[in-house]
Amino acid sequence: MTNMLWLSAVLYQLIVYECLVRTVRAGARVKRTIIGRYPVCPRGCTACSPINGCVSCEPHLFMFLHRENMREVGLCTPSCPIGFYGVRHQYFNKCYRCHIEHCYSCFSRQYCTLCEEPYLVNEGRCIEHCPPGQFYANFTRECKDRVDCLPGAWSPWSECSRLSQNCHNRRGRQIRTRPVLQDASPNGNPCPDMIETQPCRLPLRHCDGT
Repeated sequence: MTNMLWLSAVLYQLIVYECLVRTVRAGARVKRTIIGRYPVCPRGCTACSPINGCVSCEPHLFMFLHRENMREVGLCTPSCPIGFYGVRHQYFNKCYRCHIEHCYSCFSRQYCTLCEEPYLVNEGRCIEHCPPGQFYANFTRECKDRVDCLPGAWSPWSECSRLSQNCHNRRGRQIRTRPVLQDASPNGNPCPDMIETQPCRLPLRHCDGT
């Protein structure tokens, strides 16, 4: 009976010791995780967690939190994604979600820079129609007091066309055009020339047709 009690006491001590060892090892893993050594943190993280990703970033980066199922995971990024704006604090930088209705991209919590289609930007807000006295700039999708014409890029020059049916005449003409990306408002600068021509020379054609 005494031997059984002694054996039970030894087994109990061994179990307690094993639990203590496992607890210490687990604590060491957590500590290494918190200081960014275990596992290897993503680039830009100064500390990370296997559950929540980055928990702190290098000074020039922003902390972006996104959801993965029930978890909120941190990511260090040089700029905030679409729909978020960045704020630099004294000890950390963080991305915050835009809180403007129909806003696609924002500069701050209350100032939108690009709205979802078909909404237009007007003084940091998203509206359906420009107010009286303002004009729609379709290239930037915003309302402005004045809109100037915005021409597009020139097309390649056309092939050289003969100006005369005279068989000895080698003079020709080439044409190129460019589209209008933005029409001017009544008080804006009108479009410049949208068609250009230049002289060119054709191969010599003999009068016998050869």
